[in-house]
Amino acid sequence: MKDKERLEYLTSWLNQCNHHYHVLAKPLITDAEYDILFQELVKLERQHPTWALLDSPTQKVGSKVMSELGTYQHDIPMLSLDNAFSLDDLNRFDQRISQVLDEYEYLAELKFDGVALSLHYHRGRLVRAVTRGDGQRGEDVTHNAHTIASIPKELISSHIPEYLEVRGEVYIPLESFKAWNATQQKSFANPRNTASGSLRQLDSSIAASRPLHFFAYQAFGHDAIDSQQAMLTYLTSAGFQVCEHHRLSSDLGQVVSFYEQMLSQRNQLPFEADGVVIKVNSLDQQQQLGFASRTPKWALAYKFPSQVVETYVKHIHFQVGRTGVVTPVAELEAVAIAGVTVTHASVHNIGELLRLDIRPGDRVVLKRAGDVIPKIVGLSDHRVDPRPPKVDIPSQCPACDSALSVTDNQLFRYCLNIDCPMVIKGALKHFVSREAMNIDGLGMKLIDTLVDTGMVSDISDLFQLEREKLLTLPRMAERSADKLITHIKRSGKVDFWRFIYALGIPEVGVSTARMLAKHYDSISSLRLTTQDKLLELHDIGETTSGHIVAFFQSEYQRVRLDRLLAVTDIDIQYRVNEPVGILAGKEIVFTGQFEQVSRKILQAQVLELGGVCKSQLTQKTDI
Repeated sequence: MKDKERLEYLTSWLNQCNHHYHVLAKPLITDAEYDILFQELVKLERQHPTWALLDSPTQKVGSKVMSELGTYQHDIPMLSLDNAFSLDDLNRFDQRISQVLDEYEYLAELKFDGVALSLHYHRGRLVRAVTRGDGQRGEDVTHNAHTIASIPKELISSHIPEYLEVRGEVYIPLESFKAWNATQQKSFANPRNTASGSLRQLDSSIAASRPLHFFAYQAFGHDAIDSQQAMLTYLTSAGFQVCEHHRLSSDLGQVVSFYEQMLSQRNQLPFEADGVVIKVNSLDQQQQLGFASRTPKWALAYKFPSQVVETYVKHIHFQVGRTGVVTPVAELEAVAIAGVTVTHASVHNIGELLRLDIRPGDRVVLKRAGDVIPKIVGLSDHRVDPRPPKVDIPSQCPACDSALSVTDNQLFRYCLNIDCPMVIKGALKHFVSREAMNIDGLGMKLIDTLVDTGMVSDISDLFQLEREKLLTLPRMAERSADKLITHIKRSGKVDFWRFIYALGIPEVGVSTARMLAKHYDSISSLRLTTQDKLLELHDIGETTSGHIVAFFQSEYQRVRLDRLLAVTDIDIQYRVNEPVGILAGKEIVFTGQFEQVSRKILQAQVLELGGVCKSQLTQKTDI
């Protein structure tokens, strides 16, 4: 497509996306996709300024307003913000500021993923509430604003101007959205779209029934306010809810530090945030810097990497795990999310696949939070029409053709064939992993080869491998064979907790394995334990205790474990009266990204010191 055709296409498509996003509250594409296309259009218009169309989205904010609602002309236009996606973008913004101002400060605030709203107060009483609309004129939603508890109907400050306009963001807290959404017959896609649709209802009882909240961040009409920081202080005193996350910064380095802090805490925030807004703090300096056609020159939105994207499903296949469970895996059109390019995503289980009704060819929503593996959370609102045919759910194991067992709730299908090559491969991969037996040199390719050639059909066979047989394998050199045998023999002397974890008991992670190793003095005593005894231990519930007992009562696992214990190289190191570490009894949560050391190593160090690692912040979190 030629540049001019591409420019015209982008203008038309982004205008359509704006209408669906701002007016219908039914986005056609994600924010991240919109940002990429918008920046492409900006670049094309800069290269060919005479080609820019009059209705280009680069020259306006939002979209037309709904005809059903009354409208109101904004006294001061509600502009959008320029976006930054990298440190280079941020530095260019700072350089432009420094060309005009000699000394200045920034106030950095969280950027909420909500719906912009303007509130008008006459002598301290709320008289009008208006959406952003197209930036010049918005919808009058006063009737719905009156139902939002966090919007003051009367200001309580000692200094109240004759007229005051307050701007902020309507949002729904994540936990409130989850609880409310669970009560609905039709699930809503996300808090932002729900807040937008709620605010535009003609019937105020609908808005009143939804958990809407309001954060204030800007005010016009108060002559005594001279800075953005003072503005937030005044808004708090007047009765508004103001987000506690903001920082006054004397240089760009402090802004970046605040951004990185907020990015690391993003998944613990009680609401959705998609970046940090950076503003010159002084209001006089803001006026001095002025405005572009659609954005202020004194503010910038530094966006977080996207955690929600949309892409297409190319194919769905089924894989067999080490416990025999069959899991659907979607092969995706490559897409970047939170800085990672994703081509595959697990659908968790067959029951989830049926519930979401995902099919090859569908456009789906992909979500990734923190270090969690990306997962498909549902179909896109922009669906493929007509729908592709449904996926055929297998009744036989895709690896060994054995008939699959189906659980009563229909969520899971299991391969019960103990000789299934995929079950053996999965168990081996887990057994040799770093947190388990820690056997170097046994990657997935070599495990595949060992099982496919019949050289290994059980975990215990690893310790019977002979140098001469290894040398018959393709691309196996003498040095590699010697190193592998040395590593296998060395791994035989293993801490009890590592051995427990290596067994692959469902629901037993490193932390639980360590706990079991502290409370049982041998593998024999653990094999004979009961569910009642396990439930007496800290942090072991009904599900985990049931899996542990069932594992050791399984005839297959009994035979497998007996074979393993019969291997002469296995020497389990039991620790009696293990000294208490300095973090004993403490719950620790790691958030954010780590450059110098991996999260798993940090968690292992905490466990060595007696602490307990958790994945989410709770009231019990110590550090």
